[in-house]
Amino acid sequence: KSIDIDKGEMCINGLRKPVKFHKMLVAWGSDREKLSQSYSNVHYIEDRFSHAKVHNQMIKSKHIVVMGNTFEAMQTAQSTREYLDGLGYFDTQIVLMTTEKSQIRETLGKGFEKYLARELREQRISYQPNVNITNLEGENDLEKIYFNKEGEYEENLPGSTEYFIPVDMVICENGIARPKKELQPLVGNQDQGSEKKISIGL
Repeated sequence: KSIDIDKGEMCINGLRKPVKFHKMLVAWGSDREKLSQSYSNVHYIEDRFSHAKVHNQMIKSKHIVVMGNTFEAMQTAQSTREYLDGLGYFDTQIVLMTTEKSQIRETLGKGFEKYLARELREQRISYQPNVNITNLEGENDLEKIYFNKEGEYEENLPGSTEYFIPVDMVICENGIARPKKELQPLVGNQDQGSEKKISIGL
């Protein structure tokens, strides 16, 4: 219900007495990042039901895009390739697309990302890092993703080329978005110079 920083107490629904604390780690979950529009062929793997749905559409698809900036997105692309190859679907095109700098680049550096991009090419997976998506085409199903490549739009080059990828299905592995609850309303505003100041971030 509330957190009193000065007293080191928090009041919880269902408990009569406040819970005392010296330090607190808040881990109350977050929402998944999602595309701005809903499409029937865009999947967010969250449970066994969504996993089964992805499988059924995957074996019918010729163009699969795995979208996400996380290590899990790369693993999803690789396991999709391996699974489809195992079934004999060698011609299915798989694209791994990130819409910002990938976790791999942020944590291990651009050189290691280039090495992994070569590995992906050898596995017949196209890698499009840090693209700027300009348009999503389709009504019920997402049919095409239009984008500018990294290096062109970042440098504000005049007339940067707009590319597109045909899509039969998209698997989103974008990691976490905003927290499901906000901490600020419970603790109030903290003074800038205060030792009790709480740093709130993702």
